[in-house]
Amino acid sequence: MDGGGAFLRAARLLGRTAERAGFFAQALTPAWPQPPGSPDRAFARLSPAPILDLNAPWRFHLEVVSDPTLAVIPPMGNALLPGGRLLVNSPSSPASPDGGPRVHWADFSALAALHRGELAAGLAAGACAILGTIAPEMPLGIHLIEALLAEGGEGLAGPASLALARASFVAAQSARPAAPSGPARGGMEN
Repeated sequence: MDGGGAFLRAARLLGRTAERAGFFAQALTPAWPQPPGSPDRAFARLSPAPILDLNAPWRFHLEVVSDPTLAVIPPMGNALLPGGRLLVNSPSSPASPDGGPRVHWADFSALAALHRGELAAGLAAGACAILGTIAPEMPLGIHLIEALLAEGGEGLAGPASLALARASFVAAQSARPAAPSGPARGGMEN
C-alpha cells in the first residue's frame, strides 16, 4: 500500500521475463498514477499466443498480494480461475477456508530488507516460481529474471536486486501451501 508503482514494476518485469522466454505479455494497472496511500494493483497477462484482448483481465490464474492484511480469501471478489493460486507476502500463513484456493506464502518483505533490494524484484521472481507449477508449458526460470535485472530491467539493477530475486524465487518455489482453516503452519520447506 504505497501507491509507488511497485506492483506495476513487478508486473512489467514478469512480462518482460515471459517475452524473453518467447511468450507474449501485457502489463497494466487499472489506474495510473495511483493516489498516495491507495492499494497498488497491476496485472500481467502472459500467453503462448498473441494477446488480442487488451482490456484488464478480470479472472486470474495467480494473484500476488504484497500486504498480508489485504489477503482476502477468496481473493479479488472470487476472481481466481479454477485451480488458481494465491501468493501472499506474509511472515506467517494466512488463513484459507476449506475449499478455498491454494495459498502459498513467503516473507518477501523480510527478504527485501535482508538483501536491501526492492520488493518489486522479489514479487516478480516469486510469481515466476509459482507460475511454473500452474503452467508448466510456460516455464519462467530464474535465469531469465537474472538476465533482465543484470541489464537494469525496470530500474532494478544491481547485486541487491539479483540476490533478492534468487532468494524470492527459491522461497516461493519451496513455499508450502497454507493449511485450510485451522492453525497456521510454517511456510517454507526445509
